[in-house]
Amino acid sequence: MTNEDRVGRLRKLTDKVVESYQDLGGINRLGEKNLPSQPAVVAILEELLAIIFPGYHGDPVFGDADLEMLVGGRLDRLNRHLTQMIEQTLVFCYQKGCNCTSLWDLGAHNDWRGALSVMARRSSLDYLEQLPDIRRLLDTDVEAAFEGDPAATNTEEIILCYPGVQAIAVHR
Repeated sequence: MTNEDRVGRLRKLTDKVVESYQDLGGINRLGEKNLPSQPAVVAILEELLAIIFPGYHGDPVFGDADLEMLVGGRLDRLNRHLTQMIEQTLVFCYQKGCNCTSLWDLGAHNDWRGALSVMARRSSLDYLEQLPDIRRLLDTDVEAAFEGDPAATNTEEIILCYPGVQAIAVHR
């Protein structure tokens, strides 16, 4: 096959794929849907896991690290990213008239975007304030997995290697 043949076939394929976008939709364009991308969601989950299981997820924690500074920085960054993601989703739902809009009380706000921004900030902090309790629950989950698996040698192995524990952590 010549390069000219290859380019010709790729151009035809490109036309067909673009035509399928026009026919079927399914594009998350900035300025239209503005929904968070899957990598953005995964990045937030990784940030959460780095707070829940520090040193096991995310950057290493050095022995002389100031935990308050480390955790505070992570929480601040996570709060900003999570707030942005929640706001994107709320705006999309509001514009599309999703069923969840009945859960919102925009009150006397004429500025619905501003009201949704306030809701996103509040929701993000409300969730993050639950992290200490979530860590306690996950500690019992890790311990239960360790006690339930005679082949496990320590809880660190459970945290690092057991996909079920990671699934539970993401779910919580």
